[in-house]
Amino acid sequence: MTIKNVTFIAMFLFIASSCCKKEETATLEQLAPDTYAKRIDSLKVQLLDLRSPKEFKQGHIENAENINVLDGDFVNKITAYKKDIPVYVYCTHGQERSEKAAKIFKERGYIVTILKGGLDQWTEKGHKVIK
Repeated sequence: MTIKNVTFIAMFLFIASSCCKKEETATLEQLAPDTYAKRIDSLKVQLLDLRSPKEFKQGHIENAENINVLDGDFVNKITAYKKDIPVYVYCTHGQERSEKAAKIFKERGYIVTILKGGLDQWTEKGHKVIK
């Protein structure tokens, strides 16, 4: 194989891979509790508590809907949410469950924001929860 052929193949693969990439339309953001609180108060958002119903009953952010990310039908349930309204998610610590859910939402084209530090940080910063 000549250098000319190798160069041609390399250029072809580069062009083919760049023209066929799926356009990234969804975004993901993590916000500290104070900024998160300001956003959910001032913007139209879909606020989702990703914990179990038992955890949700023990305390949650006002106006949050409970959708347990660990439920087997979680992926089917998210179709009820609109892609043109940002999805704000949180769990207890703002890590594993929030990141798992955010990834699922993002892969499906949603704009997602995670509460950094979860409900633990939320209450530590003095924000209220509803029981």
